Amino acid sequence: MVGYIYNLPTLKGTYIFFRNYGKIKAMDKIIDYAPLILAVTMFFINYKVFTTPADLEKKHREIKEEINPEKRHREILEDVDRKYATKSVVSELQTQIHNMADKVDKIYNILIDRQWNTVKNDYF
Repeated sequence: MVGYIYNLPTLKGTYIFFRNYGKIKAMDKIIDYAPLILAVTMFFINYKVFTTPADLEKKHREIKEEINPEKRHREILEDVDRKYATKSVVSELQTQIHNMADKVDKIYNILIDRQWNTVKNDYF
């Protein structure tokens, strides 16, 4: 029993054997599925599902440059310099703060002595 389909554009002229599905001609089957095969192929190309060896080598070089230890070490040191202070800088700041505290204490003592002298002269 042979069915001949005329109305469907993708199956136009294709013989379909209802009892023996294996007898469909291979070229007709490829022609029937050509739009789907083309769409799937374009999907793979657009989303880069498969890649070429040249692209793989390029990506490998980029990753290798990112992981370069000397470059990464310099970046870490620059980042640390921007965010944190070294021990020598902290010790210098501590000595400056200590000197400023000493000067404030001296000024405070001078002001108290002057006030005490004026009070002492007024009352005694």
